[in-house]
Amino acid sequence: VKGTANTAAYEYYLQAKHRFAKRKSHNDNKIGRDLLKKAIELDENFMEAKYFLGEFYNNTGEQEKAEKIFNKTLEQSRGLDNQSGIAMSLTGLGDIFAFRGQYVNAIEKFSAALNIFEAIGNKSFAAGQYIGIGVSYHYMLDLNRAKENYDKALAIKKEINDEYGVLHVSNAIAYQFADTGDFQKGLDWHYEALRLGENLKYPSGI
Repeated sequence: VKGTANTAAYEYYLQAKHRFAKRKSHNDNKIGRDLLKKAIELDENFMEAKYFLGEFYNNTGEQEKAEKIFNKTLEQSRGLDNQSGIAMSLTGLGDIFAFRGQYVNAIEKFSAALNIFEAIGNKSFAAGQYIGIGVSYHYMLDLNRAKENYDKALAIKKEINDEYGVLHVSNAIAYQFADTGDFQKGLDWHYEALRLGENLKYPSGI
């Protein structure tokens, strides 16, 4: 789903995502952020661009800015009955809660987003919710529930041929096994992630 009928806005959005995925410096981050802002200027209702802008701020330690964006986007999406926008906003808020160590609240947001993404058939984002739920349980030391959610995410990532996603989940599973004391399985999953990263020439995911 493109999320906008404005082709120029969508092009800026794609350029930003590519810049973030291939970033090598802080300048790449700045360029990606500015591209997202240009996309939003062209289409105020482009929720995908707003979500990724919020995620940018969250990932660079500016949680207050990110939270404001997600709360505003959630309200806006509800007014537009934009189910995808609602779910992405909930995802962003879940990420904020997880960063703050409020894992029960994070799981609540991720689960609500998951229900929406499954209803609208967005498998990629649904897998992301399983990862978020899994990570939250992981930090709560409920390792069995963490593994259950990682496995669901991995199955979806493989189904949709998302190799970067498989890499990400494989790393999470490696840590889960290590934390249960099964270091051999942890190493096996780590080496699998390493192999995927080398094939994808994506060292930041290793």
